[in-house]
Amino acid sequence: MSKTLISFLIMIRICVFLGAADHHDIDFVYNGFHGGSVINLTINGVAEITRNGLLRLTNTSDRNQVGYAFFQAPFPRTIPVPAEPGLSLGTMPMTKVVEKEATVGNGMAFVVSPSKELIKGAQPSQYLGLFNMSNNGDPSNNITAVEFDTISSPEFEDINGDHVGIDINGLRSVVSEPTAYFGNQLMSLKGGYPLQVWVDYSGERRTLDVTVSTLQRGERPGGPFLSTTVDLSTVTADSLYVGFSACTGTYLTSHYVLGWSFKTNGQARPLDASKLPILPSPEKESKTRDLLQLVIAAAVAVAFLIRLGIVKQIASGLFYLHERWTHTVLHRDMKASNVLLDGDFNGRLGDFGLSRLYEHGSDPQTTRLMGTFGYMAPELNRTGRATKSTDVYAFGVFMLEVVCGRKPIDPRAPTERIILVDWVAERLRGGRILDVVDRRLGRNFEPKEKEEMELVLRVGLLCLNATAEERPSMEKVTHFLDRVLSPLPEVPLDSLDININTAGSTNGYENHLLSSAPPLESVSILVGGR
Repeated sequence: MSKTLISFLIMIRICVFLGAADHHDIDFVYNGFHGGSVINLTINGVAEITRNGLLRLTNTSDRNQVGYAFFQAPFPRTIPVPAEPGLSLGTMPMTKVVEKEATVGNGMAFVVSPSKELIKGAQPSQYLGLFNMSNNGDPSNNITAVEFDTISSPEFEDINGDHVGIDINGLRSVVSEPTAYFGNQLMSLKGGYPLQVWVDYSGERRTLDVTVSTLQRGERPGGPFLSTTVDLSTVTADSLYVGFSACTGTYLTSHYVLGWSFKTNGQARPLDASKLPILPSPEKESKTRDLLQLVIAAAVAVAFLIRLGIVKQIASGLFYLHERWTHTVLHRDMKASNVLLDGDFNGRLGDFGLSRLYEHGSDPQTTRLMGTFGYMAPELNRTGRATKSTDVYAFGVFMLEVVCGRKPIDPRAPTERIILVDWVAERLRGGRILDVVDRRLGRNFEPKEKEEMELVLRVGLLCLNATAEERPSMEKVTHFLDRVLSPLPEVPLDSLDININTAGSTNGYENHLLSSAPPLESVSILVGGR
């Protein structure tokens, strides 16, 4: 069965400052799980080692699975507290693969547990293979975990369906943070791009710190992503084991660990990225995907801030084509299905089959009507002349499409929603612009997300001015999105227009326009995958 890769590569370094070195010291590095080295792992549930050295905790053969992998040797909790050497529980790259029909779920965790066996009575799904309804929150569990949760569970007061949390004896995290945005970084467990996580426990200070960064950024941020007080000296178990738990619920999901480095009384050695095993490859045709193909391939909505990153990348690309290259390039067919995404969700503008190149400051001399219905500026119907402003108009439609998760024309929608631009403008006029946001993104947004959503929608509407001369240039669009230019101009709602309203009163044109719209199952949505 074909799979779409929804990956999060998480580099975790956990340093626990407990006490002086003794005969209990442990030091290992798994650059993949190969050969005799895996005899030191206790694997339970559906977990297994793949032929190429991946630790697969769950698979897609069935629902409601639980998988565990723990290092066989314990570290005793009775190590005296401390001087200042440390216990580094590991550097682990992890990833998950989900079936193309599924949403992302449920999650995985790095666990400190008094048992290395299948945790008795633990349930899959929202319980992450760690607890069940009866023992959730029981202090005698003696379990501390850092959860990477991709499903929101209201009964545990989860903040959203994309967060990192610290759990102590239960799944109501003592502290958690959404991973979609932190500082100036774009992050998501569903984003398909690598993250780094550092987890530090100090026995002297009784604190557990979790620090998160994008792998691309490289260096460690100055402050922790989240922090809480934890006292492992109060654990009643004689020994503690470290390892992983992962589970599934309704949705078919494979969770993988690529490598793991561990050391007591010191820093864990770095992993060798060149030796890490290769993840299962999606189908060849999905290695370079456009937004239209993605919605057919999966039903997972990528976190909005990842969509925002793609919008900004395409805006920068159009700006470069219009102003920065040696010649001006008009794309003439800017639309979602011409946006290509790589494995790290970097957006690139593709399909230049209709594009035209001309000298800066000269007339492009294009008079033949080209483009795609729903993205075409109103003046194209009258003149057939493509300009930078017509590209800007199409980009405005694209921006609305990204936020709303639907095509610009949907003949199956309620009458007031058939035309996306009209619907967004009407909601803005009524002071409820966020009503148009793709429901697959949820409704409990962070304030920062709400600000960015409204920004993209308003900039998109500015690009849709019926008067070409009143539309912003792509340079201004990029500055608006980066908040270099502020305040944002008011959207002239009375000046908005789209093809169906400017094509005259002929019903034939309207019918042709609606019949040209793609079927509902081809609605373009940004979705996760690699």
